[in-house]
Amino acid sequence: MRVLVVDDEQEVTHVIGSALRDRGHQVAVASTGHQAIEIAERFQPDVALVDIGLPDIDGVTLAELLRGTVSAKPVRVIAFSGRAERRLRAAVRRDHFDEYVLKPATMDAIERALSAA
Repeated sequence: MRVLVVDDEQEVTHVIGSALRDRGHQVAVASTGHQAIEIAERFQPDVALVDIGLPDIDGVTLAELLRGTVSAKPVRVIAFSGRAERRLRAAVRRDHFDEYVLKPATMDAIERALSAA
């Protein structure tokens, strides 16, 4: 699977990206929404793991852009957030994302979300 990992904490993108590569996925990483858009245009991910709280473009807007104009094929988008409120998770998932992964997440939780997406 082609996976785009977007998080403003570079340690997070490094650890998750490396672990996903070890599991056989092709991975690209970005630390800002603008960078994610540029990478997605070239990389054409199957799925994007997107931090909701990015410094430049919020994750909801980025999800819309990834689905709307950036990718030539359908992209499944997984929200990746440290906010655990049940209403937020339900709304984010229902309205903008295919899955929701709560930080800090295990690789098993991330893999389950990728499989579900």
